[in-house]
Amino acid sequence: MKIDLSFATVDRIVVGACKEYKDTLENEIKLFEQDPDEHWVHPDDVIHGKKMIVHLEAVIADFGG
Repeated sequence: MKIDLSFATVDRIVVGACKEYKDTLENEIKLFEQDPDEHWVHPDDVIHGKKMIVHLEAVIADFGG
């Protein structure tokens, strides 16, 4: 089965997925930093999440977001 999508449609899908992932990471880190006892996150995940946010912003910009 083949699905043909325009480049514009694919770009919107990529940007939407990246924005959603970035928002989720930002929210998790924010909640953790506000109250680490209530919203525990593994320290390695915080470091990774902050790096991913930077990379996701670059991907979003590349795809016109």
